[in-house]
Amino acid sequence: MRNPSYLVMKGSEARQYVQQIADLRISVFREFPYLYEGSIEYEKDYLETYFKSSQSVVVLCLDDKEIVGASTAIVLSEESPSIQKPFLDQGLAINEYIYFGESVLARDYRGQGVGKEFFNYRLEFARTHSMARWAVFCAVLRSETDPMRPTNYSPLNSFWHKQGFEEWTGMKCSLSWKRVGEMSETSHELQFWRKSLKG
Repeated sequence: MRNPSYLVMKGSEARQYVQQIADLRISVFREFPYLYEGSIEYEKDYLETYFKSSQSVVVLCLDDKEIVGASTAIVLSEESPSIQKPFLDQGLAINEYIYFGESVLARDYRGQGVGKEFFNYRLEFARTHSMARWAVFCAVLRSETDPMRPTNYSPLNSFWHKQGFEEWTGMKCSLSWKRVGEMSETSHELQFWRKSLKG
């Protein structure tokens, strides 16, 4: 992909692409470390949080007219209760945080700078909110001895550090989904990362 193009839209503008985004998310999240056994119905319901919000952004990466990547961000006060919970538990003002949802990118397009562009576009969105002080996201935690961990797996921690994010000690959340090969949903722990928007 020599000349990727990007669509940066308000959440409501991205609803027309829901099928393609959902398909891409399901494909990417089946991989380690998420190991997510997704469904179109669940994905469409999840994405509706961003589509109906007046304070969200959806960034799409296209190769010609094919959507090969997607990324989201939203004011934390409009995210799901599960994501808000650790902030509220500590008495933090959730309107001071912009939550970066997951970025997904088709395998053949990785390592070409798209991930960095996704962060840049979302940071640009975050800085338009005068009350926002931090950009945050969370990443699933997996044991190094997880039997489904690929031998060549390399965490993205160093990449996130290069984007200016740091692990937020003591800030974690739990989300439930059906892991590949399992019959029912189980709880998964995720670690928050943050970056100051004032620096």
